[in-house]
Amino acid sequence: MSKKIQDHYKYNRLISALRQKIFAGEFDHEGQLPPERKLAEMFGFARVTIRTALRELKEDGLIEQRPGVGTFVKLPQKQQPEPQRREYRFCFICRPSPMNLTPEADPYNSQLLLGFFKAKNRENMFTLDTLVIPNDFDSLADYAGESGTDFDNWDGLILSHSPTDADIDWLVRGKRNFVVLGEMESMRYFPVITVDNFTGAYLLTRHLLEQGKKEPLFLFVEEKHLWERRRIAGFLQALSDAGIPNGRERIVHEIPADVEETRNYMKELIRRKVPFDSLIIAGDIHGTGVLEVLKSSGIRVPEDVAVGIYDAYRWFSNMFPHVPYLTQPFARIGETAIGMLKERLANGQSSISIEVIPPELAANNTGN
Repeated sequence: MSKKIQDHYKYNRLISALRQKIFAGEFDHEGQLPPERKLAEMFGFARVTIRTALRELKEDGLIEQRPGVGTFVKLPQKQQPEPQRREYRFCFICRPSPMNLTPEADPYNSQLLLGFFKAKNRENMFTLDTLVIPNDFDSLADYAGESGTDFDNWDGLILSHSPTDADIDWLVRGKRNFVVLGEMESMRYFPVITVDNFTGAYLLTRHLLEQGKKEPLFLFVEEKHLWERRRIAGFLQALSDAGIPNGRERIVHEIPADVEETRNYMKELIRRKVPFDSLIIAGDIHGTGVLEVLKSSGIRVPEDVAVGIYDAYRWFSNMFPHVPYLTQPFARIGETAIGMLKERLANGQSSISIEVIPPELAANNTGN
């Protein structure tokens, strides 16, 4: 792995560590952060890096900087006591990160946690637990039986781990309050929050085609989940509207989210002389490997090959500021999930709703 990527991973760990301390309330009782010099000593970074991280946390709405006083966590506003209200207990359920990171450090889950924190910051009436279900458990019921976890201890569950139909059946039969993040075949029967994956893929593909490209490839997307099939449908529709035939032949199916494996696959693609003049890449880790191989092969981006990418978390967009990307509003999804759980509690869990949040195309990547 190049030093540049290692530096960005280290920076992402710094941001994640600071967020985790904020979420856990580990700073002093007034929420004041140590000065930059002390933070630099604590985390082993230069003060200029600490200053950049604090600026990012401020943009996220997690801290406020008071000139001449210091840096403080933006604490929830005090609420007037209401006898009818109580503090809810929610649980965020996910699978282990493919990069072996904690939820607070994982680029996707950390953004969801940021959304939960923002919701808590507005109205401090819930606590949030995080539960990571090991991959060797096929279902929530199996995990509950083996671990002794009582899911009824929580007032609401937020599922971001692609639950199975068996999971949904188990939750519904248990009359549990839950929200699923992501599309599923049976989602008419339970509350769902998702991104408009069809429109997102369509916008990103069309943006590349409008640059005069005729031979795009959609890299590393699968069809095992509905949201993946929506992306493929958006890609194919954009090709069809542009009069480009044989769209399905332009889809490269998923390989593990690993930079080295991606490099090897991309080198083989170039060696076989597979024709392409534009690439849509379904994720940052894959994107890093692809862009490194293009550069080492003397292929210029965007002059020779146009590239568009999903997600583009800050660490990626700082490395490749010239690559257009599709922002996924994960923090907003987290905020919406909390609101949906509370609404269902207020309405006796009678409401079933699907919230579709539009992504946003950033054609001139300056970070999100």
